Amino acid sequence: MKTYPRSFSLGLSLAALLLLSGARALAVEDSPPARVARLAQIAAHVSLEPAGTEQWTQAAVNTPMTTGDRLYVDQDGHAELQMGQLAVRAWRYTDLTVASLTNETTQLALAQGSLHVRTFALGPKSHVEVDTPNGAITAVQPGDFRVDAYMADGGTLVTVDSGEVRIGGPSLSKVLGAGECVHLVGGNPIQALTQPMPGKDPFDIWSLQRDRAFLSSEARRYVNPNTVGFDDLDSNGTWKQTLEYGPVWYPSNVPAGWSPYSNGRWSWVAPWGWTWVDADAWGFAPFHYGRWTDLGSRWGWIPGPSGVSPVYAPAMVAFVGGASFSGAGGASLSGWVPLAAGEPFYPSYFCTPRYFTQVNLTNMRDSLSSRRAIDASNYYRYYHTGTGFHSIRYVNRKAGTIAVPSNEFASGHGTTPDTAVHPTVQQWASARVLPHPMVAPTLQSLLPQPVATVAVPSERPPVIVSQAPAITVQPQSALTGPSQGQSDGKFRLIARTPPAAAGPAFERQLPALSQDPGRPLDPIQVNNLALGRPAGPANTREFPPLSSLPPQAGGRRTGGK
Repeated sequence: MKTYPRSFSLGLSLAALLLLSGARALAVEDSPPARVARLAQIAAHVSLEPAGTEQWTQAAVNTPMTTGDRLYVDQDGHAELQMGQLAVRAWRYTDLTVASLTNETTQLALAQGSLHVRTFALGPKSHVEVDTPNGAITAVQPGDFRVDAYMADGGTLVTVDSGEVRIGGPSLSKVLGAGECVHLVGGNPIQALTQPMPGKDPFDIWSLQRDRAFLSSEARRYVNPNTVGFDDLDSNGTWKQTLEYGPVWYPSNVPAGWSPYSNGRWSWVAPWGWTWVDADAWGFAPFHYGRWTDLGSRWGWIPGPSGVSPVYAPAMVAFVGGASFSGAGGASLSGWVPLAAGEPFYPSYFCTPRYFTQVNLTNMRDSLSSRRAIDASNYYRYYHTGTGFHSIRYVNRKAGTIAVPSNEFASGHGTTPDTAVHPTVQQWASARVLPHPMVAPTLQSLLPQPVATVAVPSERPPVIVSQAPAITVQPQSALTGPSQGQSDGKFRLIARTPPAAAGPAFERQLPALSQDPGRPLDPIQVNNLALGRPAGPANTREFPPLSSLPPQAGGRRTGGK
């Protein structure tokens, strides 16, 4: 019996998915998903192709990935994606697409390369699936499984170290348990050849090290385990119990005068819009969950209640700007303020009342000293009626406001504690709290560090959705390549679940985004563009309303200071 190795050399392959006429239709009623995939670790050359583009950029730690994003790990690299209690690790020569990422579904399209998929827990509705040229692998029980997709008709090797998976495809349905390994050959039909368990290689060893770091993290005592990035806090700060908020985390090794959201850049990530990408290795959880408090000499991060799974937000800030908010030479500024305890987050993107309540309540703790419960219904009433914004003081505004020239905001260049502009009292007095930055995204907002060439074809192949009977999904353009054992000679991936429909290209969205700068397109607008129609007017409520804002927010304090 031939044993297949777990390493391979580069060959011609195609990435995975979408542009499929048979994919799931765009939903026009849904809020954004409550989670994203964080690019948690990268080594050497790793490239990212954001959804809606056909260009690559150098991948950066803390970049949020979602449906349609594509990752390539070159010959000397590796990368890790974190999604709460799910970690996906990629080794060299891996071409991976996030086919669908929703509250329950994680569907990954692996055209080539090696993945470790580690499920620390699986909810009753959770669905974790890896689609390959030789079958779809679905997690049945929590654990660790590895998938190696070879080129040049080499098939796919599936190894289960712990837990249980199901392999499916045309003429195949097979369950594998811990300690089992099969080599999949062909596409229709698929042969599953039993293999001896391979020995551990450097990829396995690295993956086990990452498991141990996640499971032994001190932060698990203070945060919900679905808080993405919590395990990076241990080595970069300290926890302290406080009378006011309970556990608070304080970052270490930050420069004098540091404040939150001062070391990173703004990126455009649909459907959320402007999204903070922090430059510090630990900089994910504290900037997309919870709240910040200024204690005078240091900043502390307050996580949400540990008993509930937090809803991801693009940045827990309020934006400031306006015609009179200017810097040197009268240049217009765009600024932001970290939200303090008790201060509501108002999405600039479409969301339902339920989502609005969850993104706030899962990321805020009640004040322990005042025993005053957070009332999200008042916050939503403000949002729905366009009133009440006078009651939000934004207590971090003096110490925490950061600004950059508006013409630099969308550049992708970012800001550092040394280059960040801290507005004066006079500048703040002329600022207005805004529903979002009044800056339209550019291609550079998605591709801050373009990569000229990546060693995989730009096109994405079609997919067979294997059901009973199997259904062949026709692509918009026929692609040919290595057959991987499929009878008609066309390269395909085999899926159990129909992948999400491809949205409109970013360039197709730009005219509508430019008409209302900084405001994300709502689901109806996106659907119109996907159907070849004009986007039409925005249907998302903005808060605070631009037509009725005072020059400065003030009034009753809602935070804990």
